[in-house]
Amino acid sequence: SRYEAIPLFLRQVGEDIQLWELPPRLLFKDNADDIAAHLVGGEIPPPTLRSREQLMNIEAYERILTYPARPVRWEELPERVDFVFLALHGRPGEDGTVQTILEGLALPYNGSRPAVCALLMDKYATHQQLQKHGFRVPPHVLVKRTDWQADPEKVLCLLSEQLGDYPWIGKPTDEGCSSAVRILPDTETVRTYLSVMLREKEEIPPAWQKVLAILPGEPFPPKNEVLIERYLHSRPGERWIEVTAGLITHTEGNAVRYEVFLPSETVKAEGILRLEEKFLAGAGQNVTPARLFPEDPAQNHAALQKVQQEVAAIAQAVGIHGYARVDGFVQIVEAAGEVYFWTLEINTLPGLTPATVFFHQAVLAGYQPLEVLEHIMQEGQAKAQQRVTI
Repeated sequence: SRYEAIPLFLRQVGEDIQLWELPPRLLFKDNADDIAAHLVGGEIPPPTLRSREQLMNIEAYERILTYPARPVRWEELPERVDFVFLALHGRPGEDGTVQTILEGLALPYNGSRPAVCALLMDKYATHQQLQKHGFRVPPHVLVKRTDWQADPEKVLCLLSEQLGDYPWIGKPTDEGCSSAVRILPDTETVRTYLSVMLREKEEIPPAWQKVLAILPGEPFPPKNEVLIERYLHSRPGERWIEVTAGLITHTEGNAVRYEVFLPSETVKAEGILRLEEKFLAGAGQNVTPARLFPEDPAQNHAALQKVQQEVAAIAQAVGIHGYARVDGFVQIVEAAGEVYFWTLEINTLPGLTPATVFFHQAVLAGYQPLEVLEHIMQEGQAKAQQRVTI
């Protein structure tokens, strides 16, 4: 192999952002919480201890069993690695925090610069920026905890004036993976959703959990503000198709060119994509390319090209670099055959799993998975060089 990879696990404890080098045995854990629980040694259960004693007689297993997780100081990284490939979601890995640390260490990394990451982590700020540049985003209102606590009825009245008829959709401004996102069909649900999201205590009353169908263990963290949008859905004479489009950049000197892959049509079991549908192979379904006009291949191709051009313009407007994924809806006005793209979210570190279709789209564009990863790293190197020379 041309690469020697060091698996590092990022863990945040309060304001402290820690790095841990993982042994092979922890690379196969199901989730991050499980890994975090095994970072420091604890009492070993007797059955595990007996199994280890038996395996220790086999020379090949000795290093695997005794290799512990090891904390790594950020200052060590320049001595140990040439490139940092971020595979993170949410804060602090996707909001510019880690990117700022790496730039301070003069280490190249994949994805966009800190300021771009910070902007796109904030859904409300992203909507405002795109609107300013003339792009379409859902009608939306930012509701703050102080305003909700001061006068709930005034907030509900404002939402009705700005968003119109139900349904609406509620979402945190700074979470991903459909976390704490709900379709809001009526005033009672809106009132409950805002009460839950803008609460000050961690626990959620059972009655509120029931109204919002919150599952046991489902993340629903309290927030200081929340975004309420008009839910984009089909009405007479039009169709709305949810799509996602991956893209990569090509840096040529100080100029950046955007290559947008063919968008995929997102097929979901219910109104909102679940976490499993987004990331786990077999749990979600995507159709690539999207079927905007399934009965007319030529019209479908022309419509997809229009979406690709719009996504490229959006990526340029917000300063994307390296790669990204743009999620949104295509509005199709049946009588005129017109298509309009509405942006929902821009992911600066999109997941690279089979379910996220990034590789599927790249293959249709002529790239093998390893070629895509290498290109992303090359763009990271080019971005670092730009930072040095500009």
